[in-house]
Amino acid sequence: MPANPIAAFARSTVVLFALAGTICSAAGPFGRLDDVGGTATTSTPTPAAPTPAAPTVTTLTAAAAAEMADAAEMAKADGAELSTVLKALSPDEQMFHQHVVTLTNPFFEGRAPGLRGNVLAQEYVEFYFREKFKLEPLFTTEGSAAKSYRQEFDAGRESVVTGQQVVISADGKDNELVVGADYNVLGVSASAEATGDVVFCGYSMEEGVDGYETYAKGDDLTGKIAVILRFEPKNEAGKSKWSKTGAWSPKAGLGGKLGAARDRGAAAIILVNPPGADDPRNGSLEDFRSIRGLQGGAPVVMMSIEQMTALCKSAGKDLLTLVKDADEKGGITPLPNVKATVAAKIERRPIKTANVAGVLRGKGALADEYIIIGGHYDHLGYGYFGSRSTSPAGKLHPGADDNASGTSGVLLSAQHMSEAYKKLDNDANVRSIIFMCFSAEESGLIGSKFFIRHSPVSAEKTYIMLNMDMIGRLRKNKLDVGGGGSGDGLCEIIEPILADSGLIAKTRTDDGVPFNGGGPSDHASFFGGGIPVLFFFTGLHPDYHTAVDLYPSINVPGAVKVASTVTTIATTLAARTEPLVFNREVGRALSPDYSQTIEKPEAPAAKPEPKAKPEPKAKPEPKAKPEPKANPAAAPAAGAGGNDDGQPKIRVKLGIKPSYDEEIDGVLVDGITPETPAADSDLKAGDIIKKWNDKPIESFSAWMPLLAAAKPGDVVTITYLRGTETRTTKVTLTAREDGGR
Repeated sequence: MPANPIAAFARSTVVLFALAGTICSAAGPFGRLDDVGGTATTSTPTPAAPTPAAPTVTTLTAAAAAEMADAAEMAKADGAELSTVLKALSPDEQMFHQHVVTLTNPFFEGRAPGLRGNVLAQEYVEFYFREKFKLEPLFTTEGSAAKSYRQEFDAGRESVVTGQQVVISADGKDNELVVGADYNVLGVSASAEATGDVVFCGYSMEEGVDGYETYAKGDDLTGKIAVILRFEPKNEAGKSKWSKTGAWSPKAGLGGKLGAARDRGAAAIILVNPPGADDPRNGSLEDFRSIRGLQGGAPVVMMSIEQMTALCKSAGKDLLTLVKDADEKGGITPLPNVKATVAAKIERRPIKTANVAGVLRGKGALADEYIIIGGHYDHLGYGYFGSRSTSPAGKLHPGADDNASGTSGVLLSAQHMSEAYKKLDNDANVRSIIFMCFSAEESGLIGSKFFIRHSPVSAEKTYIMLNMDMIGRLRKNKLDVGGGGSGDGLCEIIEPILADSGLIAKTRTDDGVPFNGGGPSDHASFFGGGIPVLFFFTGLHPDYHTAVDLYPSINVPGAVKVASTVTTIATTLAARTEPLVFNREVGRALSPDYSQTIEKPEAPAAKPEPKAKPEPKAKPEPKAKPEPKANPAAAPAAGAGGNDDGQPKIRVKLGIKPSYDEEIDGVLVDGITPETPAADSDLKAGDIIKKWNDKPIESFSAWMPLLAAAKPGDVVTITYLRGTETRTTKVTLTAREDGGR
């Protein structure tokens, strides 16, 4: 046995990867592309069943390879064998490690909602709840009295292409292109078919820089097939002319390009990469899974450079010349003697997923009160949404810390508390415990919000919710604990337990104010529902939301210490006879001042990804996760424009924080931003917007085109539900500070 088995364990697990030399990630077939400027977008994945694809190989950075080589040498020097090291772990550490390794296996596909891997993760959690811990199922199956461990819900909707065709007609001949090689339908396409003359529309810019405009007054594309270029005017080096760094500016956003062509009557749109653009995606052919957004009235496809070159040649034009002209000035150019037929058949299907929960029944007078111990089991799948990696599309994002660690913590807590409850005397007086693993957290806390609205347990009977999200990277023994201000006296209850744990736990600001229960993780849904919460979090790190959040980096002993401390707190609160009074007003947002600053990891390609700290404005809460991710249907991502997501340009500010849950008939207001038009109206959190002026709103997706069409200064009459009462209010929309998208 090595002198320091824990240190040897950490080294030996790294050696597994050092021996391989590369980290292989399963390639996935669906999702969305990262930002034009290189910043990852946030939205839910398109969860069509994956088709077999060649693995994407993520090459180790030089620093990582050196670290692994050093670890291998140290392991050899210690004479450490992995089996010896694993046996040296405590039973809890072995079990926690096994859970994390299992959940991060490529077989689980990054656990994104809608994927088979997400369902496998549900089965895994349910197996332990049912077979190992003998918990009771919490839910009732809809339409029957049968009990279930799963609470199914829709995490938005996906677009599925069920039919597609592109035919180019020139010189009296029809050439039907090959899907996947010559073209793909994009997720911004309407379900429609069009045939017409082809017009080259350059970068399809309404308004660029220094007076650049693609379209002249009166340009009409009615009935035409518009060819538009990706990105924006570039210099001879293939970089943007409109930014100091050469990176694409917000003007390059695809949403504005598509809108400009659609507004002029384009019957169909063909997107093509401009030859010579200095962008790693310039050689790729996107599809409906990698570029998504609002479906307009026209079919939209992306065509290969080779096929577009041939099309231009048939019209007596040269693609390179057309692109060079578009780099210099606006204008459109008809492509004579060429017609195109573009057809796409699109269906919208719900993204199915489920929360998984089991009940450990309490005893005595407190048995009908509940403590919830939870964490989300979902992650980013194949990197088509939410990733911070460079060019993440198709790369498996295992999510070891986020949040296989929290899921494993829930399982470990369930194991110990179920064993402890078996030993209770018959006259014991303890609350029931609900162990719950949420889905669609990364999609905007959809699973926990759904539970709050459809919970079989009332808020009045829920004593507290304890959330474990990213507990796997304990460093210097420091733990962030949010939510101490959400219950009267809660900090005073938990702080002695935290002190006894040996953890350096931060529960308050430096001036002694407890942290509140807000933040972009599942506990916030319970806090919003009037339930006290605690949030356990070991801090941000460079691997957060990247393809290299892998199990060898998990601090297993540290995570077990955190999970054990959560169990101790839960056990203490389960037997506490005094009420825990909810307090929404006490506390400040947890801002972990000692947690590692996020730095973007070095890119696997030759060019390293630039380092960047998280935007403090966008991530003010403890976990500094992105704001709830946009629904795949249409939600525009926060921040700068320029995304290749096909989203419309939003020019106005309303000021509501909407729910992206497509199950709701209307738009649910999750919150109101201060000093906005909504704040000056009668709208409140919990209202459901039903009409925008006289237009009914059936869903979040249906609302987005109405918002996109609005202009600063417009006065809108909003009809909404508050409970069962229908009300109206008027708002005067203002301009967005960022100019929209």
